[in-house]
Amino acid sequence: MALRSGNHLVLMRHALAPGFSDPANFDVDNCSTQRNLNNAGRNQARSIGDQFRDNGINNPLVYSSQWCRCIETAELLEFGLVEKLVMLNSFFKSFDRKQAQTSSTLKWILKASLATPTVLVTHQVNITALTGFTPSSGELVFVKRGLEGKLSIIGTLRTSLD
Repeated sequence: MALRSGNHLVLMRHALAPGFSDPANFDVDNCSTQRNLNNAGRNQARSIGDQFRDNGINNPLVYSSQWCRCIETAELLEFGLVEKLVMLNSFFKSFDRKQAQTSSTLKWILKASLATPTVLVTHQVNITALTGFTPSSGELVFVKRGLEGKLSIIGTLRTSLD
């Protein structure tokens, strides 16, 4: 699996959180004001963690957006510590942040060791800005970082809602 070979990582869209966008009273520090995972999304996140383990990925580094649906997805993968990164936060309602945030994320990826399998749990808009690909809920986007500072998609995996 390329993820174990360095220079590769996974961009993961959070698991299923029904609805669209976040409510007007959204507060990043208050999950009750956000769109959150439902039971199908929670089961989907657990299943994704199992799929990683079934493929020999047992201790990846996991980073997450500060949004509750991303944090919960990351935690339900069950790999231990989840580090929150502001640059992984959604800019859906603030497209003026798109360029700076995408640039910061790309710089972080280019500097990251990636010697240990690495998973970034984030949002559709972030993944699309980085790769040009639009993932579904819980979809995994496997990328390789290139020497020229670009990311190349080497594969995607839609995950089940069972």
